[in-house]
Amino acid sequence: MNKFFNIARKEIKDLEAYIPAKREAEIIINANENNWGAPSEVYEEICRAAANAKRYPDSTNTQLRELLAARFGLSAENFIISNGLDGFFTMFCRAFLSPNDDILVSDCTFSVYALNAKIAGSSVTVVPVREDFSQNLDDYYSNIKPNTKAIFYCNPNNPTGLAVPLVEIKNFLKKLPKNILFILDEAYIEFSDVKQDASYKLLEKFDNLIICRTCSKICALAGLRIGYSAMHKDLAKIISLVRETYCVSEVAEAAAKASFSMKNMIQIVKSRVKTGRKMLEKTLEEKAIRFIPSCTNFVYILPTPEENEKLRKIFESYSIAVRFWKFHERETIRVTIGTENEMVKIVSAIQNA
Repeated sequence: MNKFFNIARKEIKDLEAYIPAKREAEIIINANENNWGAPSEVYEEICRAAANAKRYPDSTNTQLRELLAARFGLSAENFIISNGLDGFFTMFCRAFLSPNDDILVSDCTFSVYALNAKIAGSSVTVVPVREDFSQNLDDYYSNIKPNTKAIFYCNPNNPTGLAVPLVEIKNFLKKLPKNILFILDEAYIEFSDVKQDASYKLLEKFDNLIICRTCSKICALAGLRIGYSAMHKDLAKIISLVRETYCVSEVAEAAAKASFSMKNMIQIVKSRVKTGRKMLEKTLEEKAIRFIPSCTNFVYILPTPEENEKLRKIFESYSIAVRFWKFHERETIRVTIGTENEMVKIVSAIQNA
């Protein structure tokens, strides 16, 4: 027993700490990272920014917010820059959630949503995915309570790789009570075929919408921790009240700005991922291993217990780190798409399982 447990906040006493993915392997494909890395021009900007490390960064990340505003047709006032999207979810819960509130989350999605809400003392209503693992918005609507404060919705969803059309989200927002905030996590949107600025147009009509994106995935900046979220300027003002003063480093901001200035980068990475994803899905089909067709940089595999054991052993023997976890007592596997050379080895491992 921890000797300080009796003086800790009661809201956190039953929590389980987030367990990071395993890092010890020759091929690491368990955290949905971009294994190609950022272009050399981005690293050059990182080095330039690092030379000024003795100074505090711009606390409000003005230049990056202005760049994003021009990129997506919004105002700099609409954006909050955060220490990864985890940092934004922490800020949001600090600003809006209390012990009397409830949030809605899927039972098969990013666990940090519920974790942060519980830390704030809020209750969490879990909305089951359907048999095909889809997050049906009608199910969310039927679970709304008088004290529902927010809905967290990952689209495309992690770990399933599924996405709903934007029109479904728009129709849902039309009937959603205006006092319920809808957090749309689009961390993987760049890998899909959705027009990149499409969701931002919804902000013109829905003041209770918050759109969250990250530089960790498509931009290969996971280690620098930088996310960006767009919303009504009044929401941004409230969240700014609880934002850590210097939560994003100058190095991270410089890297993000450099990444966004490279017009073809997203399409290049997206094309590489699509090629690797086709290789993986084709191999799984040939082995008759069930999986969910993905529009992201990962594939969610639904093996039988026997297949799971074989895959676990073969990945270990090939020194390939994938993400294993249980969903309702069922063993599942999430595999991130790696580089071309990595995918050749990954496919070979699965073929030999």
